[in-house]
Amino acid sequence: MEILFFSLITLIVFLVIGGISILLVKLLLATKTPGEVYQDSKGLIQEAKKSASDTYNNLTRSDDGRLQDIDEGLFSIAYSEIVNSTKNEGLWVKSLVLAGGDKDKQETEYIKLRVVQLSKEINKK
Repeated sequence: MEILFFSLITLIVFLVIGGISILLVKLLLATKTPGEVYQDSKGLIQEAKKSASDTYNNLTRSDDGRLQDIDEGLFSIAYSEIVNSTKNEGLWVKSLVLAGGDKDKQETEYIKLRVVQLSKEINKK
Protein backbone atom coordinates (compact mmCIF):
# COMPACT_ATOMS: atom_id res chain seq x y z
CA MET A 1 0.00 0.00 0.00
CA GLU A 2 2.81 2.38 0.87
CA ILE A 3 4.50 1.63 -2.46
CA LEU A 4 1.29 2.43 -4.34
CA PHE A 5 0.88 5.70 -2.41
CA PHE A 6 4.55 6.64 -3.01
CA SER A 7 4.21 5.78 -6.74
CA LEU A 8 1.07 7.93 -7.00
CA ILE A 9 2.78 10.90 -5.33
CA THR A 10 5.83 10.49 -7.59
CA LEU A 11 3.58 10.37 -10.66
CA ILE A 12 1.77 13.56 -9.59
CA VAL A 13 5.09 15.35 -9.00
CA PHE A 14 6.36 14.34 -12.46
CA LEU A 15 3.10 15.47 -14.08
CA VAL A 16 3.31 18.86 -12.36
CA ILE A 17 6.98 19.28 -13.31
CA GLY A 18 6.17 18.19 -16.89
CA GLY A 19 3.29 20.67 -17.12
CA ILE A 20 5.46 23.49 -15.85
CA SER A 21 8.19 22.51 -18.33
CA ILE A 22 5.72 22.58 -21.22
CA LEU A 23 4.46 26.02 -20.17
CA LEU A 24 8.01 27.38 -19.97
CA VAL A 25 8.90 26.01 -23.41
CA LYS A 26 5.73 27.59 -24.89
CA LEU A 27 6.59 30.89 -23.22
CA LEU A 28 10.14 30.80 -24.59
CA LEU A 29 8.87 30.02 -28.09
CA ALA A 30 6.43 32.95 -27.95
CA THR A 31 9.13 35.41 -26.81
CA LYS A 32 10.71 37.52 -29.56
CA THR A 33 14.39 37.18 -30.28
CA PRO A 34 16.64 40.22 -29.91
CA GLY A 35 16.79 40.45 -33.72
CA GLU A 36 13.00 40.57 -33.98
CA VAL A 37 12.81 43.23 -31.27
CA TYR A 38 15.47 45.25 -33.12
CA GLN A 39 13.56 45.04 -36.41
CA ASP A 40 10.31 46.09 -34.72
CA SER A 41 12.02 49.04 -33.05
CA LYS A 42 13.54 50.20 -36.37
CA GLY A 43 10.05 50.40 -37.86
CA LEU A 44 8.71 52.28 -34.86
CA ILE A 45 11.62 54.72 -34.97
CA GLN A 46 11.00 55.42 -38.68
CA GLU A 47 7.29 56.04 -38.00
CA ALA A 48 8.14 58.37 -35.11
CA LYS A 49 10.63 60.32 -37.24
CA LYS A 50 8.09 60.79 -40.02
CA SER A 51 5.37 61.83 -37.60
CA ALA A 52 7.69 64.29 -35.85
CA SER A 53 8.82 65.70 -39.19
CA ASP A 54 5.25 66.17 -40.38
CA THR A 55 4.29 67.83 -37.10
CA TYR A 56 7.32 70.14 -37.26
CA ASN A 57 6.54 71.10 -40.87
CA ASN A 58 2.91 71.84 -40.02
CA LEU A 59 3.90 73.97 -37.04
CA THR A 60 6.57 75.95 -38.87
CA ARG A 61 4.77 76.38 -42.17
CA SER A 62 3.36 79.87 -42.62
CA ASP A 63 -0.33 80.62 -42.99
CA ASP A 64 0.34 81.48 -46.63
CA GLY A 65 1.90 78.04 -47.16
CA ARG A 66 -1.15 76.36 -45.66
CA LEU A 67 -3.52 78.49 -47.73
CA GLN A 68 -1.75 77.48 -50.95
CA ASP A 69 -2.78 73.86 -50.32
CA ILE A 70 -6.49 74.75 -50.13
CA ASP A 71 -8.83 74.54 -53.12
CA GLU A 72 -9.29 77.85 -54.95
CA GLY A 73 -13.05 77.35 -55.05
CA LEU A 74 -13.22 78.00 -51.33
CA PHE A 75 -11.58 81.39 -51.85
CA SER A 76 -14.30 82.22 -54.37
CA ILE A 77 -16.98 81.28 -51.87
CA ALA A 78 -15.44 83.48 -49.17
CA TYR A 79 -15.04 86.41 -51.55
CA SER A 80 -18.63 86.02 -52.78
CA GLU A 81 -19.84 86.21 -49.19
CA ILE A 82 -18.14 89.59 -48.83
CA VAL A 83 -19.48 90.92 -52.16
CA ASN A 84 -23.03 89.67 -51.51
CA SER A 85 -23.03 90.72 -47.83
CA THR A 86 -23.76 87.16 -46.66
CA LYS A 87 -20.67 86.89 -44.52
CA ASN A 88 -20.44 85.15 -41.17
CA GLU A 89 -20.77 88.13 -38.79
CA GLY A 90 -18.74 86.59 -35.98
CA LEU A 91 -15.92 85.77 -38.36
CA TRP A 92 -16.18 89.25 -39.87
CA VAL A 93 -15.64 90.86 -36.46
CA LYS A 94 -12.83 88.43 -35.69
CA SER A 95 -11.14 89.37 -38.96
CA LEU A 96 -11.28 93.05 -37.98
CA VAL A 97 -9.57 92.26 -34.69
CA LEU A 98 -6.89 90.18 -36.44
CA ALA A 99 -6.37 93.03 -38.91
CA GLY A 100 -5.60 95.30 -35.97
CA GLY A 101 -8.67 97.43 -36.68
CA ASP A 102 -7.48 98.13 -40.23
CA LYS A 103 -10.61 97.87 -42.39
CA ASP A 104 -8.48 97.61 -45.53
CA LYS A 105 -6.94 94.36 -44.25
CA GLN A 106 -10.20 93.05 -42.79
CA GLU A 107 -11.39 91.46 -46.04
CA THR A 108 -8.10 89.59 -46.47
CA GLU A 109 -8.28 88.26 -42.91
CA TYR A 110 -11.91 87.26 -43.39
CA ILE A 111 -11.10 85.33 -46.54
CA LYS A 112 -8.23 83.51 -44.79
CA LEU A 113 -10.39 82.59 -41.80
CA ARG A 114 -13.39 81.58 -43.89
CA VAL A 115 -11.34 79.44 -46.28
CA VAL A 116 -9.80 77.54 -43.36
CA GLN A 117 -13.26 77.12 -41.83
CA LEU A 118 -14.76 75.84 -45.10
CA SER A 119 -11.82 73.50 -45.59
CA LYS A 120 -12.33 72.00 -42.14
CA GLU A 121 -16.03 71.52 -42.86
CA ILE A 122 -15.23 69.67 -46.08
CA ASN A 123 -12.62 67.46 -44.37
CA LYS A 124 -15.13 66.41 -41.69
CA LYS A 125 -17.39 64.88 -44.35
